[in-house]
Amino acid sequence: MSPPKMHLYAAELTYGALGKIFWGGIICAIDLNVWSESKGFGFRFDFLNDVVGASLIVWGIAELRPLVPDSDYDDSLRFCWYMAVVATLGAVLNHFIFPPFLAFMAIAAVTSVACSIAVLRFCDAMLVFCYHASLPDSAQSWRMSKKIYFALVLIPTIVL
Repeated sequence: MSPPKMHLYAAELTYGALGKIFWGGIICAIDLNVWSESKGFGFRFDFLNDVVGASLIVWGIAELRPLVPDSDYDDSLRFCWYMAVVATLGAVLNHFIFPPFLAFMAIAAVTSVACSIAVLRFCDAMLVFCYHASLPDSAQSWRMSKKIYFALVLIPTIVL
């Protein structure tokens, strides 16, 4: 059975959306910060601000969601979008330095694992996208990316 045809305009939207997600991820990955702290409380400033990076990811995912009429694709990207919003809120909170609270640390740990699962769900959504766009080579790349991420990031995140 051949995949449904995707509108040509979707390629341009996809390019922009994936670019936002890529650059948002790079901004979040690079930490160049300074901070001021006194008696356990303070403020942290990140020159490549994670709030901007996470917001770019939210924006990119929002642009990708309407491109493929598939419930699995939509469910995966909806989960990714929610986790990106949570990551954005976490990035805002990360500007403030305060003594660690046990409940806060537990929520941060669960959120970290959920964000890693969101990356795997994003790979699944991109596999569906590649099917609809008739891009078998790109689909193979996303399959490999998912396996590498699972082995090198998700398993160590859960273990630690």
